[in-house]
Amino acid sequence: MTELVLVEGLSDVQLISHYLQNVYGWKYEQENGLKIRPLDKHEHIESLSKDGNQLVLCGVGGNGNFGNFVKAHRINEMITEEDISSLMVVTDRDDMSKARIARGINDSLDKIQVKEGQWHNSVIRDRFGHDKNISTYLLIIPTSECGALERVIINALKDI
Repeated sequence: MTELVLVEGLSDVQLISHYLQNVYGWKYEQENGLKIRPLDKHEHIESLSKDGNQLVLCGVGGNGNFGNFVKAHRINEMITEEDISSLMVVTDRDDMSKARIARGINDSLDKIQVKEGQWHNSVIRDRFGHDKNISTYLLIIPTSECGALERVIINALKDI
């Protein structure tokens, strides 16, 4: 199975990749089965594997670029055509409401939707007309205040 994770940028991809490799034993892979490649210098793609599963981490090139990334890389078609079992979107809260962030991301998705802070299961038809389950999750960081992932890390380091 392939898990697809969309994050804002390079530092997010590197942080998540480093954490998964060093804490959970995922292994870096040169290629990803989805054949997603960066289209410009702002995008970053990494692939990890563990126990026959693949995780494709995609830095979309910035907070406002989720919709453009989904369209340019044909993510909606890929979800239908490829062996993708889940889509997770991780984004900074910055100064927007959670509802506005979710609406913006869901506007770019065709047959599935993400819900903030919870796994959501969608049943879609694959390219052969068979039912296919896709699990989705929207993680907005930080959860209780405006800011970004860097703010969460700085606050955690203050407590040490």
